[in-house]
Amino acid sequence: MMGAAADLITMPGMAMLAGCICGIISALGYLKLNDWCKRKLNLHDTCGVHFLHGIPGTLGSITAVICVACAEWNFENDMQLGQYFSEYPDRSMNT
Repeated sequence: MMGAAADLITMPGMAMLAGCICGIISALGYLKLNDWCKRKLNLHDTCGVHFLHGIPGTLGSITAVICVACAEWNFENDMQLGQYFSEYPDRSMNT
């Protein structure tokens, strides 16, 4: 789901930060929370699919929402906005 925000993050450092955060949360969740889910919630995830796809997908969705909300700030001029959002001249970023 990080791909939904990939074309809206215009600074390479922010793209790397978003990927690192998702990777760290995914890895730590698998290493630490997988055993807790087995013991306390009786949820058995044999392949770690929840922490490989579920949690990063949720974080990617949240990142995409933040990127769309900041899209007007990220792009420098109306030409860039028009390339990404075909109906930009007729609609504002808020509607």
